[in-house]
This record gives sequence, structure tokens and C-alpha cells, in this order.
Amino acid sequence: SLQQLPPNAAEAAAARAAAGSAPVLTSRGPEASEVPAARSKRTLSGYFVRSGEETSQAKAPRHEVLHPPAREMAAGQQRHAAVARAADKEDASASVDSKTGNERIASIFEEMSVIQKLRRDRFRSQAYAKAAQALRAHQEPIASGAQAKGIPGIGSGMAGRIDVILATGELSELDELKRDSDVIALRELRSVHGIGAVRAAELVERGIRSLLHLREAVAKNQVHLDAAQVVGLRHCEEFAKRIPYAEMKEHHHMLEACRLRSNPKLLLTVCGSYRRERPDCGDIDVLISHPDYTTAKRDANAGGKLLHAFVEALKHGGYVTADLAFGNTKFMGVCRLSGDERLHRRLDIRCLPNDQYHFGMLYFTGSAALGVKMRLKAIELGLTLSEYGLENRKTGEKVKASCEQDIFRCLATAKVCRLFQVVHVRRRYLF
Repeated sequence: SLQQLPPNAAEAAAARAAAGSAPVLTSRGPEASEVPAARSKRTLSGYFVRSGEETSQAKAPRHEVLHPPAREMAAGQQRHAAVARAADKEDASASVDSKTGNERIASIFEEMSVIQKLRRDRFRSQAYAKAAQALRAHQEPIASGAQAKGIPGIGSGMAGRIDVILATGELSELDELKRDSDVIALRELRSVHGIGAVRAAELVERGIRSLLHLREAVAKNQVHLDAAQVVGLRHCEEFAKRIPYAEMKEHHHMLEACRLRSNPKLLLTVCGSYRRERPDCGDIDVLISHPDYTTAKRDANAGGKLLHAFVEALKHGGYVTADLAFGNTKFMGVCRLSGDERLHRRLDIRCLPNDQYHFGMLYFTGSAALGVKMRLKAIELGLTLSEYGLENRKTGEKVKASCEQDIFRCLATAKVCRLFQVVHVRRRYLF
């Protein structure tokens, strides 16, 4: 198993390890247990390594140990800041290797894809999206459009745009589209939950080009919105505001408290960028399951019953204030902490069978770069990785995972292990 080593005093740690008395933490999550320190190996960075084998060293934040508690508490803020910096580096670079330039080009193409979708140009939108995905998956840094033409999904037109981006750092087409009045209007209207590209285009054609115009038209019964769109319009400005990490922790504690009251055996993880310890989040992504809910013995309504019971408990406590969509496996709604100054936030809850839970945790936590890296590695090994599991592409045999780490171990390579070192430490100290 992976183990975590004490952060300070290398000589003292080595002496304690030799004596077999130093406490270290296993990688099994918050319920950390002590194991003999003699089984662990220490890297120069003070990081954990696999028992009995070496992994690549990674520059990483120092970590806390179980004893003494005073030092653990004092190091808490420093650890969080260091972990956040590590996460910043990973998310910004889109991988641990050398894809910074590729990610920059891919981001521009992705934005072009979104704008073309707003303009209802499906062909161009898909072409840009495909090019962005291909660039993110490419292992080598792109130095020219000619080089990029060798990548599936990159044609002559995209190659020419890549040359422009590499030469100027931007794409004039994108800048022009951003200034287009129709695109500006479409973007503003699409910020309302439930209003897609087609509906937004219809509204613009009717002369409704802003949220103010839309609210006036709805008030005069000139435009009809469904229930979810009405809620989205009501709280649009609140939803647009990021959720600070400190507030996310309050939401997490609220969800945990409700879980303990309503169904203590329920499994719950707050995923998304919160679990990656980002400084803020766009919404609240929650994953739930139950030990008795599995793919082998589930009935058609088992997941729905779990999900509905939990959401009803959240509503009973006044935390969930409105529904946006409610199915058997996913709830989309609005929540709000108690207090006059509190904002309404978007809440998504997904329910997965227990044997798919850890795959869902990995998928819905991200980051996108990590997901791409691991899915590509799975393909190399003849496997398919998704939020529902890891399976052999030929035989359909499923790989079991009793924790998130098992998935990393199955796909273990030097590159994936370096990603794991950052990811595992970030998630180590949450519920």
C-alpha cells in the first residue's frame, strides 16, 4: 500500500523507522491507521512511495503526521497552501509533463467551439472541439502547424490557426467573435440555467438580447419559460458567483450532518474542484451510494429511492430550496446555507452503485487533464475507463476497485504515479 512519511527531521525519522516505532499513515483515507514504519521508503522530498519499490520523486508539499497534534494543527494552513499550489500547477499545465503550449492552443479552440455552438454552427463547433481534444491528448509539445497536421483531428485549417497562435499568442477570429453583438447576447442569455443554444438564438431573433429584456418579457407574458428556467433566471447572478473554499466546507458539513441524521450508512463525497482543494468552485458536486446498492443486486428503483430520500431530507432541513431536474440517478437543484447574506448555489447529486462509486469519485473530481491522461493509459492497456468502471475492451471483464488508489495502481506508470502523488495528497485530508 502507499504510505505517507513524516515531513520534518529526516535523521530522526530514519532513526525511528530503524527502531520500527515511527507512526506513518496509510493511504486509505481519513480513517488513517498506523503501520510499521520500517516498511516504508523515503524519498529526498519527504514523499511517500510504494512499499518495496521506487517511484519517481515529485516535488511536493510536506505533510502532517499523527503525532504530536500540536505540530499537526500548526502545519495545517501551510499544508493546505502548499497542496493548493501543487493543484494550481497541475490544473494550469494540464499535465505533469510538457503540454503547456498544447493546452493553451486547446483552450482557444475550445472557446471557439463554444462560440460556434452559440451561433448554432454545429459542424464548426464539433471540429474545434475535436481539435482541442486531440491536442490535449498529444504527448509531445506542438511547435508548428505542420507538425500538428500529423495528429488525427487536425486538418489544414486548424494547422494554419495553430501557426497563428504560436506566432502571436492569440487568434484574431476569436477576438472578433467575442466582440460580435449577437455572440455577446447569446452568451448572456445562455448563462440562465436551462436555456440552451437553440432557445437563446430564438430569443435573440425576437429582439431579446439581455437578462433585463428577458425578465421584462417574462413579466409581460411575452415569453414562456419552464419551471427550471424560471428558477435559473431568478438566481442567475448568484449562480455566476464563485463559491469560496471556506463556504464549500460549510456546505460539506451540512451535507454530512444530513447524511448522519437520515441514513448513516450512506456514502457521500463532495467532488469537483472542492475535492481538488481549489480556492473556489462553480457549483457543488456530490456523489452518493450505499453498501447494499450494487450492480449485481440492484433493482430498477434502488438508486432512485436512495437519491429521493436524501434530497427530501435536505429539503426538510431547508437546505435545498428548488428543483431543476430530478431523475433516478441524478438531482440538479438549488441550495442555500442559513443566513440572510447567503447566496443560492447550484447543487448536483449523483447516485451510483457501490461497485462504481470509486470510479465515479475519480471521474467527477477531475481534473480534466488527469482524466484524459488516465483514459489514454487505459486504452494503451486494452481497457476502457469511465465513471462507471474499468473493463477489458475485448472480454468485457470488469476491474474491481475498493478505493480510488486501486484505479491508479491498475494503470500505474511513472507519469500516472506522479499525477497520483499530487492527486492523492490533495484528497487525503477531506471527509
